[in-house]
Amino acid sequence: EEMQLNGPPPSKEDKTAGILYMERIFVGNLDNDITESMLNALFLQFGHCESKIIREKNGTSKGYGFVTFNDAKPVEALVQQRTIKLNNRTLTIGLPIRRINRPEQMSQIQLPYTIS
Repeated sequence: EEMQLNGPPPSKEDKTAGILYMERIFVGNLDNDITESMLNALFLQFGHCESKIIREKNGTSKGYGFVTFNDAKPVEALVQQRTIKLNNRTLTIGLPIRRINRPEQMSQIQLPYTIS
C-alpha cells in the first residue's frame, strides 16, 4: 500500500495555528548526501513510512524533510527517543504544522523535542 504525503486529510485542525499532521514528523539537520531511501531505511524500525526531502530547484537538499507514517504511534515513539543519528549527524525531530493563512509556507514547531 502506497502512502502519499498530500493524500490523507489532516488528523487535527486548529484554526488559530494551522493543521497539525499527527502521522508526520519534520526531520532537520540532514546531510546533503542523504536520500529518501536512506531516511526510509532509518525510520522503518518505527513503522511503515514514506520520506520526502525538500530540495532546491537545482536538486540540492535544503537539509530537511518529512517522514509520514500510517498512524501517529511511531511519531509518539520518535519524540521519546534520546538520539537519532544519520551519517554522524544528530537529526532534529519536530511536528510539522501547515499554516492555514499561508498555505505556501510550511512552518515547524520545535516542541521540546530536539532529539539529542
